Amino acid sequence: MAPPNRNLALPSGEMSNDIVLGADGTVYVTETRGGGILRLRPGEKAFSTLYRDPQLAAPSGLEAAGIVLFDDRLMAVANFGTGKLYPPQL
Repeated sequence: MAPPNRNLALPSGEMSNDIVLGADGTVYVTETRGGGILRLRPGEKAFSTLYRDPQLAAPSGLEAAGIVLFDDRLMAVANFGTGKLYPPQL
């Protein structure tokens, strides 16, 4: 499968940090300011919020950072401020 070859804007006010591509072509992005994960499935025109958790947000506004996709249902997201990994309950 070829990687996506287009530019897309994130929802207003959101800031990405890390990105991972699923086997089916789904794009997952950490949303640093709000503490969540955005998702873009093949054929979709815009990102949607897949997951949001207060543990991934912080007053500084820079928290959700790295993301790892182990399979199509299991991932881990790092919190930049605490250094902890969180497994989102999808």
